[in-house]
Amino acid sequence: MSPGQTPGSPRSSTGWFSRRGVGKSTGWNRSIPSGLYSGAAMTRFGIISDTHGRLDPAALKHFEKVDRILHAGDIGSEEVLSALEKIAPVTAIRGNNDLGTPLERLPDVDRIELDGREILLIHNVKDYWKPAGEMKERLKGADPDLVISGHSHKGIIEQKDGMIYFNPGGAGPKRFSLKRSIGLMAWSKEAVRLKLIFLEEGRPTSRSFAFDDQ
Repeated sequence: MSPGQTPGSPRSSTGWFSRRGVGKSTGWNRSIPSGLYSGAAMTRFGIISDTHGRLDPAALKHFEKVDRILHAGDIGSEEVLSALEKIAPVTAIRGNNDLGTPLERLPDVDRIELDGREILLIHNVKDYWKPAGEMKERLKGADPDLVISGHSHKGIIEQKDGMIYFNPGGAGPKRFSLKRSIGLMAWSKEAVRLKLIFLEEGRPTSRSFAFDDQ
């Protein structure tokens, strides 16, 4: 929890519940029925961000066996979402470059509950650290166990002050010298395993984290 946050409200004990940010209901962000993954030891996620209208076929291949896909914004086109939806259900938020496009209808933050824990999906992690204006109100009561973000195009897996942060990097057009990448996440009630996969060259990086109350 970041400084200044207030404790979150009670969380659902089973399954998913997605509390949308502002914006109209779009079909991309849906509440997931409780018990959908009941009995499953591990739930697999594809994590992607900053596609900017380009979806690398290599990303689709890595996502073939995931149960769900999370997109952390700067999507760039409806076609990107449509292609991902053919693989697995998608939860997506908008990024700053989606403003002024039809994708602006998406929320700019999503608080997702799974197994009594909270995942925060936000485009720019700085808006979580130092929220201002309407974002401050939307994050009121947020108490995430994991923050997933994009924006920087730089893949990161780290833990700071007890908080787990995951940025899958940019999956779209190459930016400067940064490697294009995506992420995979394996989630259980006891732990989460995060993996950063580079789409061009470079060995994957992975880290596992046990939840504190286990």
